[in-house]
Amino acid sequence: MVALEEAVDGLDLDEHVNDQIDEFRRQLLGLTLRNPLVSCPHGQHVRAQIRIVHELHDEVFNHFDRGEAFELTPVPEPRDVPDDEEDEEFQQALAAHKKSSLAYKLALKQLKQSQPDTDLLGALDRETRDHVRLQVGRDKWEPEQGLSPKELAHRHGIDPSFDLLSPEGGERVERHYDDALQTLLEEEDLARRLRLLSERARTDLRDRGVHTLFAAFGFLEWYEDATSQRPHQAPLVLVPVELERVSRNNRRSYVLRQAGEQPIRNAALAEDLSRRFDLELPSLDPDDTPESYFQKIDPILSHERRWCIRRFLTVQIFSDAKLAIYGDLAPGAWPEDAPLSRHRAVRQLMSEIGVVDVPYADDHDIDGDRAAASVPALICDADSSQHSAIVDAMRGGNHTIYGPPGTGKSQTITNLIAAAMDAGKSVLFVAEKLTALAVVHKRLSEAALDPYCFV
Repeated sequence: MVALEEAVDGLDLDEHVNDQIDEFRRQLLGLTLRNPLVSCPHGQHVRAQIRIVHELHDEVFNHFDRGEAFELTPVPEPRDVPDDEEDEEFQQALAAHKKSSLAYKLALKQLKQSQPDTDLLGALDRETRDHVRLQVGRDKWEPEQGLSPKELAHRHGIDPSFDLLSPEGGERVERHYDDALQTLLEEEDLARRLRLLSERARTDLRDRGVHTLFAAFGFLEWYEDATSQRPHQAPLVLVPVELERVSRNNRRSYVLRQAGEQPIRNAALAEDLSRRFDLELPSLDPDDTPESYFQKIDPILSHERRWCIRRFLTVQIFSDAKLAIYGDLAPGAWPEDAPLSRHRAVRQLMSEIGVVDVPYADDHDIDGDRAAASVPALICDADSSQHSAIVDAMRGGNHTIYGPPGTGKSQTITNLIAAAMDAGKSVLFVAEKLTALAVVHKRLSEAALDPYCFV
């Protein structure tokens, strides 16, 4: 340990190591405005995103908590005929008018004698229906073709606002308690987005072993400073969800349900608020719901006049693959009598970072007896630098081997594992992505070492 103290040239090693760990944790979170956990753009242009309307946060949250699934529904199709023209009263009045009206009969006859035009026939039918509507005391009907999704939603009794109502903000309706989540997306667009989200989430889970698809309940709208005119929105409560493909009414669809993990607060936002504004984001307790958590944030809003909670409910990919590492590196995650900063390997690594230039290792005489004694045989081709790296590793100590893609890192790892096995050692090989594990496993299998691998 004396040598480590000397490596920092008089600096306090404990302080230096803790500073380095803190800096690494910050880098893991990616606290930039490109991180959707800090600044999440919303809008039609964000293709890998589905926004929910006309729901209640706590009802959706509790539905997920009970393990129940939702089907996401598109905006209703434009209607040519309103629902109230299907009832018996209107149908009888319409039939009677067509039977008795000479003007209608003459117009219909003229259209049929000339070249029949579907649009003209439809226009005549609509004009006749509007006349009958006035006769039975109903308002004029405006066709829905050409209406925007928000206008269509209004016509069907759907509140199109992305800012969902608070519990005291309006009347409860049946759709608040059903197993459907309403969107403003057309059916084809919704199907494309569901497929895209499902594929991305499945790939992340397979390759990195993490859930990245979340339902985000509520967003903190914040500004960088008092003069900034651009608001940023960061999610508050994140519920890990998964999309399950199902077959309903002879068509393939998806249902959304909570994954096997618990809701979390946005750790990236918590860290960013602390560093940028010296504000503390409240913890999310096990018995909290979105509404109760929103109330906890009121003290933060009182510090910043323009800040507010946007009551959005958004289903989106939020890549949190490094959040687990961020949590593992937290001081509170380690025993008081054995903190991470006191681990010898950590201190050895941190003592050089940011203090001295780490030297490159020398190449060994790989044809010499000393190298051969350390690495008796290789199972993959290796150049002199790769072979030298394996010699250094087999002689003990901690090393970093790096290089751009295609420089033989996976071959070097494979050779190193085989050399360690030959020396009677057990090897734990970990990687962020499954692809890296698969490549090394394939090379070991080709060398007939697959029976010794536990994957």
